[in-house]
Amino acid sequence: LCGEGMKQRGGGVRLLIALAVVYLSIQGVVSLYADQVGKYDWHKINTGIPSEALFHSKRSRIYVYSEANQLLSCLNSASGEILWRRNVNGGRNTTNLFFLQSSKSDFGGIVAGDSVWSAEGALNYVFDRKDKTVLLVKDFIYLLDQASHKIYKITAKNGGMSWDYRIQNQNSIVAAEQYQDKLLLFTNSAEVEIVSLQSGKYIDTIQLSAPSSSSTFSTSSLTRVGVFENSHFYFTTNNVLYKIDLASCLKTQNPSCRVSLGLETSNSEVIQVGSVQGFETEGKIFLVDILTNSLYFYDVLVNSLTPITITTQSTSPSSNLNTNSNTNLQINISTHINFNSNPSPVLSFIDPTFDSESPSKSSFHALEIFSSGSFSFSLYSSLPSSTKTTYWTRHEFISDIQSLHILPSLPSPSNPKSSETITALSSTGVLFSLDSKDGSLLWFMPTPWLPSNFSSSLLSNALPSHKQSQITLFHEKKVNLSREIIAMVYLESFNSFLLYNVFTGVIFEVFTPTSTSPIIHYFSVDSTTFAILHKNLELTIKTVSIDKNKPKDLDNLNLTPNTIHTVLWNKELNSVKGYAVHLDKKTATLIWDYNLNSKHEKIHSISSPFLSSSFSSSIISPDIVTMHITEGGSKVRRKYLNPNILAILSQFSNDNNTLNSKSVIFTLIDTLSGKILYSEYKKDSILIPATNPLTSSENFYIYSTFDLKLLKHEIIVLEFYQPLNTNTSDAFNFILETQSYHFPALHGHIKSIVTSVTKQGITEKNVLIGTGSGKILSLNKNWVTARRVSGAEYNEKHKEDRVPVYGSRLPWNEKWVVNYGRSVEGLRELGSGVGRLESGSNVVGVGVDLWWGRVTPSGRFDVLDEEQFGYEMLVVTIVVLVVVTGVSTRLVKNKNLKKRWN
Repeated sequence: LCGEGMKQRGGGVRLLIALAVVYLSIQGVVSLYADQVGKYDWHKINTGIPSEALFHSKRSRIYVYSEANQLLSCLNSASGEILWRRNVNGGRNTTNLFFLQSSKSDFGGIVAGDSVWSAEGALNYVFDRKDKTVLLVKDFIYLLDQASHKIYKITAKNGGMSWDYRIQNQNSIVAAEQYQDKLLLFTNSAEVEIVSLQSGKYIDTIQLSAPSSSSTFSTSSLTRVGVFENSHFYFTTNNVLYKIDLASCLKTQNPSCRVSLGLETSNSEVIQVGSVQGFETEGKIFLVDILTNSLYFYDVLVNSLTPITITTQSTSPSSNLNTNSNTNLQINISTHINFNSNPSPVLSFIDPTFDSESPSKSSFHALEIFSSGSFSFSLYSSLPSSTKTTYWTRHEFISDIQSLHILPSLPSPSNPKSSETITALSSTGVLFSLDSKDGSLLWFMPTPWLPSNFSSSLLSNALPSHKQSQITLFHEKKVNLSREIIAMVYLESFNSFLLYNVFTGVIFEVFTPTSTSPIIHYFSVDSTTFAILHKNLELTIKTVSIDKNKPKDLDNLNLTPNTIHTVLWNKELNSVKGYAVHLDKKTATLIWDYNLNSKHEKIHSISSPFLSSSFSSSIISPDIVTMHITEGGSKVRRKYLNPNILAILSQFSNDNNTLNSKSVIFTLIDTLSGKILYSEYKKDSILIPATNPLTSSENFYIYSTFDLKLLKHEIIVLEFYQPLNTNTSDAFNFILETQSYHFPALHGHIKSIVTSVTKQGITEKNVLIGTGSGKILSLNKNWVTARRVSGAEYNEKHKEDRVPVYGSRLPWNEKWVVNYGRSVEGLRELGSGVGRLESGSNVVGVGVDLWWGRVTPSGRFDVLDEEQFGYEMLVVTIVVLVVVTGVSTRLVKNKNLKKRWN
């Protein structure tokens, strides 16, 4: 009996230990793979740079429209928060928003493009606007078709056409106004055609007679301002503001109507104006000239005209803002609006409050859209000498990024868990940096000298293109565990380079080459030196030293190697050129020229797998690298890793414009000699415009096309391997394997393809695909590989390497969408950069919105953060181990003791 008891106790010990192991194993798995949604990613929702704005004071709403993105947004006027956004169909040629009046309420909808929207963002209806422009919107919509010389009246209820009117004498209509029961059509010949609102029938024509003070009066450039003083129609033409009394002109049977000046000085001098907006309430008129930056307060009761003087309550923004600065900047209009930039500033009004007895107590709110891409909501008070107070500012230059870099984290004793930094350049010429932890703006610096038409250069492993304004990083210095990185941007208008610190925004230097020859290319040579290539093949070498007291001697530089190779993609000439750059002689030699003189073929994208995606360096290494991989069992394959290969993707089209006349051409070129190593044609295929369909890494290249016959996206992967038992010094001896897949078109066109990158390159690769719906799909490279086969060819070796069975269609799993429900509006490009740990690769989605996240292709094998192994879990684990150890020890002692007794 005693022995049986001992056996039972021994079984209890083993059971207890097994339960403890199971418990600890389960807890370990849960703590290691906790849900990370929202912890390492963020989503900046933007409106796009507005081209027009409307206000609704009773609803406290601001409506802004971005013509470039065809995006209509509704903002809370108190906070600037985006309440809703909508894509506007037919909005590419929309330059104005309109409030549609309603007989039952003050708000009948918002007209944008060819659609009418409710205050809550619901689509009321879409009207036919083909080849027509919106001429006027009141309680009806009036469309103008200049080609057919017709005016169309659209009903506000359902968007149906009420009537159409043919313009008399085929005049060109330049403006319109709805007055009482009549529609007034202003022509370029200084005539006004009067049409019945009810029936659309012609009534009469009156001639506008020039004011006595103007001998050059013309209506060819007439622009409507509005109707004020009950019946006075204000308009601008030839930079002068005029007005006519509609009541007087329409009451008499006189076929002519006298035009008078709308603005003049006390000495009856004409005031030159630009683009004028106006507002009237309680006998007070505001006339705002946004091009000449003038505000006028006009009291019609006493016929007085007073310019408004504006002062701000804060100073102008500095060029090196940090996180402690107030990002809701008060920007002085007179010094910080560049009126020659695009888009022009727009000044609109909301909620004016006038005191008829004391104009000095009058005030109004205004939304100012600046050429930098920012816009702010402010209060102007105490007129006519006005004080400006800004409530909030939105920096929408973030919505139009043209060049972007992900900088590695900078750990220091004070901040051991520092996050990565994003430095970027917008199309409006604003340099700025964001904290990757939450997307907060660290600093921004407007640079109005930069050209407004930048070419895109994100983190897609693309080489710099000709005359491309991009950020190039080239200086890195570690001091006390911190680091300074100097970046440069080419100021084409000044033929100079702006050097600045990417972490503080402080300008380091403005450098102008001594050579007068045009600059065609520039690139980093090493961490402290960059080279400038001129059109005459002269070379300017610039070395940067943080310590200005000890500058480097440019004439005695010891640059190794003395000759390097670089590649230039000239978009204007449709060519790619290879240069040998002789640093010691400060000259360059053109080695090869891949020039597509044919008008039928156009280079779309280029890529090289060994270009760093974190630094814009286009230096070509002369070495060939070999990487061994095991493909199941004992079979060993060598990846063909040649850093001197450049992939070129181009579109071929014939003049007959038929399906079989379009092809996509993929070409591989040796960058040292210009020799074409491989080329293939995909017939009946096109490259979607405004996309980045090409990526490369290690030994593979991936690109996407659109098949015109099957109407499907096709993804082609090419992988290069070295033959077994061959000399690795043979640069052009390789084995090519290729495979193609169809991509599900449910989520829109493929906008961009990139490959994940990590610090050491040990982690598996993921292929990231950005779609037109704003989703970012992360596929393990094994899904997009040339090694996938089907049928009898699929064997145990493929299973060991986790290579799936071949299927023509790539899978779509919502669990693989890394931005889950946070769709990136207007997604146009993806980028990837190294993270703090080898397991993670940072991903950024760039469009109107900006999304930042992280992918872990091989799992989070090196993550031991506090949230996963916290204090509570450690305490529970230790307690369980102590209890199990104590109980087990006691039971074992008792067992041994009783054994001896037996």
